[in-house]
Amino acid sequence: MEAIDAIKQGLSLEEILERVNYAVENTHIFISVPTLEYLVKGGRISASKGFLGKILKLSPLVSFNKEGKLVPIGKAFGEQNSMKKMVKMAVEKAEEYQERRFIVAHANAPKKAEWTVEQIRRIFMPEEPIPIVTVTPALGVHAGPGAVGLAFLGNNKKL
Repeated sequence: MEAIDAIKQGLSLEEILERVNYAVENTHIFISVPTLEYLVKGGRISASKGFLGKILKLSPLVSFNKEGKLVPIGKAFGEQNSMKKMVKMAVEKAEEYQERRFIVAHANAPKKAEWTVEQIRRIFMPEEPIPIVTVTPALGVHAGPGAVGLAFLGNNKKL
């Protein structure tokens, strides 16, 4: 989206690359995974950890590191607590920026995505709409149905 905006503004290739690199460095992703089941099936965690997590009703929170690998960033007991914690973590990070642009993605969980948007609207009152998108099957297969992601691009400088 940043590259498209930069191209539409008629920026030079160097300016476009600078803007895209800034966006990559300042995009933050938080994902609430309702169950460990699909992380076990995808080989991301062991079956024994998955079994224990199921008994405890653990809902992990994950993100992506700079290399693009899925990494754990937290956990909560229960799906609802996981959603609340995801929003809290994202808000804490977003407050570090003067401006932020949000997007919400979900895997067959539109009501949870709408709830997430409402939480962000209540806290930040953004002027522009917060898009809600459906994740691709490739991403959905790892997190499973019911997963919700909240991402934002933070900006502390004028591009």
